Amino acid sequence: MAYLGLTDTFIGLQDVRTARATLERAKALEKGMSERERAWLSIRESELEFVEDPGNPNGYTSYRKSINQALKANPTTPGSGSSAGWQTRPVPSLMARRPA
Repeated sequence: MAYLGLTDTFIGLQDVRTARATLERAKALEKGMSERERAWLSIRESELEFVEDPGNPNGYTSYRKSINQALKANPTTPGSGSSAGWQTRPVPSLMARRPA
């Protein structure tokens, strides 16, 4: 999970190359992850693919789809008891690239 947190941080810093490296390290540990952790991995991977190729018209949709699939599998977010805020919260690092 630490590598997923680092991936998220590097995406926010717009250091895509380092974000990809930390995501690959997280993927190497996927075998020992729980279902919920694998869902987070899928979300980060979709987010990173969107950031890497902002010209892809399906990138943002794919990213949101991975979030929705994770929410269906785990309807509560860690620590909040509700998924409502997570579903509607904008992602600041992606707002400039978000399609209209």
